[in-house]
Amino acid sequence: MTAIPKYDYPDGDEPLQMGVEEYLAFEEAAEARHEYQFGWVYAMAGASEEHNIISLNIAAELRAQLRGTPCRAFMADLKCKTPAVNSVNFYYPDVMVACDPSDNQRYWRERPAVVFEVLSRSTQRLDEHKFLTYQQNPALQLYVLVSQEKPFVRIMRRAGEEWLYEELKETAAVLNLEAIGCQLSLAQIYEGIAFTAAK
Repeated sequence: MTAIPKYDYPDGDEPLQMGVEEYLAFEEAAEARHEYQFGWVYAMAGASEEHNIISLNIAAELRAQLRGTPCRAFMADLKCKTPAVNSVNFYYPDVMVACDPSDNQRYWRERPAVVFEVLSRSTQRLDEHKFLTYQQNPALQLYVLVSQEKPFVRIMRRAGEEWLYEELKETAAVLNLEAIGCQLSLAQIYEGIAFTAAK
């Protein structure tokens, strides 16, 4: 089994180790959100204003474009269950689109078509690493990383047994989400964000 890198988690919290059912019961009663990775439970950090604006922009635009289709966009508080070695992982994507009506657990989705993660300095390595797990999910077609520091979007797109990488850096650029029949311009994603030289 490949070793999982160590990450700095909020408030110096040490991860807890528990089984899947124990985690699900723990999480349902918890006040804060926790992700489950290879048997370990990690507290999640709070998000910045920019992170919230970007996530909401993506979810709102997708919701409008997906109206009348089988697909639905979800934000932040719905888990994604994904395969892991001898177990499963549970993540909280910033935005997720699921299109399978039979994938309808109350607290998670198992077969997302698209996952978005909005990057921050504290979570960037982890969000990039999650792709190694997410790509094991045969339903996932697109994994999208969105910077909150500057206009920059990295797309991992499934192409048969391979994944193709694309980067968008101009606000006029358009992100094609052909798997769900949607398009997002970087201008829409970053609406309301004023980037400064410090970022």
